[in-house]
Amino acid sequence: MNSRWQLVTAGMLLLLSSLGHLNHWGSPVIPILHNIWLHCGLATATLLIPGRPILLDGWRGLRRNAPNMNTLVALGTLTAYITSLIALVFPQLGWECFFDEPVMLLGFILLGRTLEQQARGKAAVAFKQLLALQPQVARLIADPQKSAVFGRESVEIPADRVRVGEWLQVLPERKSC
Repeated sequence: MNSRWQLVTAGMLLLLSSLGHLNHWGSPVIPILHNIWLHCGLATATLLIPGRPILLDGWRGLRRNAPNMNTLVALGTLTAYITSLIALVFPQLGWECFFDEPVMLLGFILLGRTLEQQARGKAAVAFKQLLALQPQVARLIADPQKSAVFGRESVEIPADRVRVGEWLQVLPERKSC
């Protein structure tokens, strides 16, 4: 999933899941958004579409006896989802439905991963720009044993041929007009 699609998906999941709870803050109840079957469908779609790679990776980690962060997310979302399905199918148990929790959890995970991916991209660009500042030539001081600081004889060599322990002359940056 590309970065923008993930960001839009995460935003929509969080928005739809949150809108059903506006009545807790004194807003009027919107019947369709307060419908448990809508939240069940939203949770099911969330687990099957954007959450699928996370769940599969979590399962692979558990199966290889090397659980990872996706294993933790998968366990949390599936536990809330399965408990909610049981509560929906058997209302006589008196359990609460938690269909919003897997949606919110996966929404926040997708949002966080998207932001992390964008930050990594910006850092990579900045690092490439920093590497572009690396000089192509270096001034090697031919005889560092001379006592005079100024007037040392230097030789220009390619920067990639500089070895550890060699003395270099650093000049101020030349600005081109």
